[in-house]
Amino acid sequence: MSSRTGRRPAGPVRLGTFFSKAVTCGVGDDLAMLEQVRNHWSAVVGEPVAARVSPYGIRRDVLLVRAATAAWKNEITFMQEDVIAKLAQLLGQGVIDKLKVTTRLPATPARGRGQDEPAPWLSRAPRAEDLARVSKSAKVIADGELRRVFSRAMELGLRAERHRDGES
Repeated sequence: MSSRTGRRPAGPVRLGTFFSKAVTCGVGDDLAMLEQVRNHWSAVVGEPVAARVSPYGIRRDVLLVRAATAAWKNEITFMQEDVIAKLAQLLGQGVIDKLKVTTRLPATPARGRGQDEPAPWLSRAPRAEDLARVSKSAKVIADGELRRVFSRAMELGLRAERHRDGES
C-alpha cells in the first residue's frame, strides 16, 4: 500500500520490496510462528486430529485452522482450551488466544485447476541464479527459522514469476 494515499500501488510490487515491508511490519514473525505451529501440530493435537485439521494462518492472536469436515471442526473446537495451552508452552503466553476453525479452504483463485492439483510451477526445480539471489537476500535475517521461511517463500515466488512470464 502506498503510505501517502492508503491505496494499493498501480503496478506489481517487486518480491524483494514486499518481503522487506513484510519483515519490518512483523508479518515475518507470524510466518515464523505459523511454521513453528505446523512443525509441532501433531504433538499439540495428536496424530488423528492432525491428519484432518491443519493450521493455515495467524492473524493477530488467532490461529486459523481448516478442518476436513464439520465433525472435525467440532472436535478441534472442543479441544480449543488444551490446544491454546500447549501452544502457549511452545510460543509463549498470549501469542495465540483463540482458534478460528473453518471447513473450507482459504479463498484463493483456482485458475482453472482442480482444488487438489498443485500449481504447475511447483514441480520445476529452482534455478541456481534464483537460489543465489535468495541466499543473498536472506543472509541479513538473523533468526534462523524466519530466514528459512523467508527463503522458501522467496524461492517459490521467483518460480511463480518465471512461470507467469513464460520462462522455464
